[in-house]
Amino acid sequence: MNDISAPSEQKAEASTVGQRIGRVIGRICALLFVATSISYMDREVIGLLKPTPQQSIGLTELDYG
Repeated sequence: MNDISAPSEQKAEASTVGQRIGRVIGRICALLFVATSISYMDREVIGLLKPTPQQSIGLTELDYG
């Protein structure tokens, strides 16, 4: 009934935790990249489509902004 883990088991456990943290950080970075890309594309599309709602609704430049 020895509660002390062998050093090799501790290293293996630490590397498993480290890998898990690395995957979580990677997923967070990927989600941030996707969110930033969607925001950028949305702003570009709104700028490209500006003439259509401006003419149909009758918005001025100030109203559209």
